[in-house]
Amino acid sequence: MVSCFVAAFAPKGCLAPWGDKSVGQAAEMARLGGRVVLVGIPGDDDLLLKHSTARRKGLTIVLSRRMKHIYPRAMQLAEQDKVDLHSLVSHRFPLKRAVEAFQLNAAYRDNVVKVMVESRNIVSSPDVPAQGGLA
Repeated sequence: MVSCFVAAFAPKGCLAPWGDKSVGQAAEMARLGGRVVLVGIPGDDDLLLKHSTARRKGLTIVLSRRMKHIYPRAMQLAEQDKVDLHSLVSHRFPLKRAVEAFQLNAAYRDNVVKVMVESRNIVSSPDVPAQGGLA
């Protein structure tokens, strides 16, 4: 399964698990100058990608490294309110305004820190105002 971050007409970035044809598919879907982020650990340790596609589009390919067993500790810190997670999200948008959200994030406008696109109509917490407006 390949997840792509849609901006304007073609995906600006794609998040792809290693294996099978997903890396090549992510490269095909990404727009010119886009980014492909590879996550996880491939079963066969091979990367299948048409070199011509990546070269022609000028893609940036990023490998995401897992942080061995750090997630339980991070969750514990969050549960104990020892880290401020609310300030990480500066803007929220409903799914139907996703393109606008990504444009704001890409342009670094309005003092954006992190944009959250919500897939359902969720009432924002008082700590994180819906700057983009929830409709």
